[in-house]
Amino acid sequence: MTSKTYTHDNQLPNLPIPSLNDSIERYKQSVDPLLNDEERKNLAKRLDDFLNSSEATKLQSLLMERSEKEFREGRNWLEQWWLQFAYLMWPDPISLTSNFYVVFDEKAAPIGQPQLKQAAKFTILLHRYKKLLDAGEITPEQLSKNPLSMHHYQKIFTTTRIPGKDADTLLTCDPGDYIVVICRRQHWVLNLSYSDGTPLTCREIELQMNKISEWSQEKHPHHSVGSLTAGDRRAWASAYDELMQHNMNQHNFGIIQRAMFVIALDDHSPQSDDEVGYHCLGGDASNRFFDKVIVGIVFRNGRIGANGEHSPLDAPITGAAVHFVAANISSMMDDDSMSSDSTSHREVDPKRLNWYFSPEVKVKIEEADAAYQIRWKDLDLKFLRTKTFSQKWARKYKLSADAVVQMAMQLAYASLNNGAGCATYETGHTRLFYHGRTETIHSFSNQVKTWTSSMLNSSTSTHFQLENFKKALSHHIHQSKMCIQGQGFDRHLLGISIIARENGIEIPGKIFQDENWKRNNYYRISSSNMAKFPFFLGGFGPAVFDGYGMCYWINGDDITVSITSWHSAKETSSEAMRDAMEMAFRRIKNLVEESQLPTSKL
Repeated sequence: MTSKTYTHDNQLPNLPIPSLNDSIERYKQSVDPLLNDEERKNLAKRLDDFLNSSEATKLQSLLMERSEKEFREGRNWLEQWWLQFAYLMWPDPISLTSNFYVVFDEKAAPIGQPQLKQAAKFTILLHRYKKLLDAGEITPEQLSKNPLSMHHYQKIFTTTRIPGKDADTLLTCDPGDYIVVICRRQHWVLNLSYSDGTPLTCREIELQMNKISEWSQEKHPHHSVGSLTAGDRRAWASAYDELMQHNMNQHNFGIIQRAMFVIALDDHSPQSDDEVGYHCLGGDASNRFFDKVIVGIVFRNGRIGANGEHSPLDAPITGAAVHFVAANISSMMDDDSMSSDSTSHREVDPKRLNWYFSPEVKVKIEEADAAYQIRWKDLDLKFLRTKTFSQKWARKYKLSADAVVQMAMQLAYASLNNGAGCATYETGHTRLFYHGRTETIHSFSNQVKTWTSSMLNSSTSTHFQLENFKKALSHHIHQSKMCIQGQGFDRHLLGISIIARENGIEIPGKIFQDENWKRNNYYRISSSNMAKFPFFLGGFGPAVFDGYGMCYWINGDDITVSITSWHSAKETSSEAMRDAMEMAFRRIKNLVEESQLPTSKL
């Protein structure tokens, strides 16, 4: 890895392991606002007993040894565990919950553009991004002039998730110079270059897309492997094993797994961002392949989005590749040029993948699709777009824009739940370190609890509300910085619990199995900041049944928030949360402006 893109990766320090005392103390602070006095006192004693035990010393020592060993072998101590325990071991469907989606802003992909031309442009641009990445010409990312790990960029075009009986696996391979296009439940191979290596032009790819669209009308299959990727992972694994008994199916899966990415030509024409988001996070499962890192989705009316598989890399990594497309597609000039004659065009005609489905597999496909349809129809997705809050406004009052959004979420949730708060996940990253991925920022705190209580109490003075607001912001900013510096507690304590299990060591007090631990990890708000991508929006599903998935884009003059929940959960409503968020931003704006906080010169 001598290219510019990865130039800093091998120089990054190992992912730290915090002191056990610090991590236990941070856990205690995090769970504190969720406990009553008796629970708090009981937990404090058990945590102290654990820290003073020989087991604690032993486990920390074992974890340090693992860290040194893994680093010598080209990994950090967490990455394999995180992949297994956070993703691959879970049997639940990845569609709608683990996978994420993006929607191109209508300025980037307006309604009315020809579907197949848009699909061709998407293909050309994403292929161009891959070439830049392969050549090492993607500029390494930095945080305050400190290099960030670019390691996971290598997985964008090379990795596919494979279902397994006990756990899924990731297959990494050098991709072929082609993509797979899904149209009307049929899979097609679309080559991106001629046999002499000459790349197809945008017009030539559009012509191939047109053939796929026309030829897909000749057959009307009732079953598709896409439905299986949307279902329970263990049921999918069973069907996969059966399918792989047939040589033709083996060939087809190999083709899909080596494809650079997948394009889904969708016959629906969603209009609003809410509708496009609903079809990109979900959509017709028979016309998707949820196990690929990128499935670009182009609708009949020209709207565009994508669906991403989460396990090998995080949304900002995939987002960078797809955002390259979104940022350039509207300005890309129509190209009617042809690089070869009509005879050569037949050389690259798309090839249909024909499948063999036994009666047993057909039943499994139908069962998976039926279960998925119930879940998809239950999805409640809404966008909030408002100019009430923006990056420009936050900068004017010298406030952390991200922290303000997190406070708005807390106030909105409390206003909908009689003042109660909830465990909240915000994605923090650890990319300052070797192969770093994420850490949990716990947004709900005693400081937040005090502030939201004061905001919901009409007799509380503005001065008191403002002082509480400042303290809540300050605490959140500190927590965020600690996570970025590798001093969060979630991943560390996960490592302690895993290494105890692997070595047959019983943790005193079973502190990682009790109700306090479960409560602190039951995220009724799961959130993430995607502010660096102005040309699209998107998000993910809720982490728990009675919770919300909230992803936000803080722009110069406005903010967009993707809000998801489940219709069948009586405790939640995406529309109610959207309205409560708007009101929370207004209340915060009024609080800050009426208090005359010092402003910066703009």
